[in-house]
Amino acid sequence: MNVIPDKIQIVDVELLEFSFNRVGETNSSIKQVPSLEIGMHHELSKEDRILKFVFDGKLELKNEAQDILCKCNFKCSFVLKVENLDDFKREDGETIKFDPIIGLTCTGITYSTLRGIVFSKLLGTPLEHYMLPVIDPKSLMR
Repeated sequence: MNVIPDKIQIVDVELLEFSFNRVGETNSSIKQVPSLEIGMHHELSKEDRILKFVFDGKLELKNEAQDILCKCNFKCSFVLKVENLDDFKREDGETIKFDPIIGLTCTGITYSTLRGIVFSKLLGTPLEHYMLPVIDPKSLMR
């Protein structure tokens, strides 16, 4: 089954949480890479062809002594409507499953959007040059 991008629409984005704290002494702009912890969960409303993705993440920048210099927490939700969601449905007895390609595609779309949101929120902080890494959407689907 091929994904048709025109059939997928982001219908809502909500930044549920964003906090940035400077804990230790930092230069105004840091070129080091912070540690990243990120998780995602998703929900499905089959009747409305709606998928909801919620990302929860934490960035921490530490010095060489492993003291935390600054940290950032974020949580963001995305609601997508997939017009042709039924095309990806497979019934296995009483169980309904969906082709993983639609979940991976929507995860990639929402994570890419999250990268831009976090980047814009980090402007004016010591992490203003940091962008969340490009990752394989499969790593978030586990």
